[in-house]
Amino acid sequence: MTLARHRDGALEVYLYDYHGDSYGTQTDLLMLAGAGRFADAGAESAVLHWGGHVYPDLPLSGDQPLAVLLVGSAAARFAYPHPVPALIEHLRPVEADFLAAVAACDDGAEWDPAGLVDPAILARSAAQGPR
Repeated sequence: MTLARHRDGALEVYLYDYHGDSYGTQTDLLMLAGAGRFADAGAESAVLHWGGHVYPDLPLSGDQPLAVLLVGSAAARFAYPHPVPALIEHLRPVEADFLAAVAACDDGAEWDPAGLVDPAILARSAAQGPR
């Protein structure tokens, strides 16, 4: 399950892997490191990867982040230490929207993407018609 969006000039991606496949995790980190080539020169963005509980949630007390990857236009590097509490608070909005999308799919009703999908994508899909 994945939520990806462009918000406030940044790429936000929330990836949830229930079984913690190591190859999938490595691919995800490489994908996000590669996305850095589109970043503003000199700017770095943090990617947080953690393990722990199987329920999707940002790290709780006791869950320790496994890695913080700093991604920029020229390189990506793992960083320690990093101000993780501030990073977690910055990521709360994308997590909340991910959990809302999961709940919308789990309630058995027809999924309504309002508020969960970029309006530009919905408009483009409507313009193209059914496939």
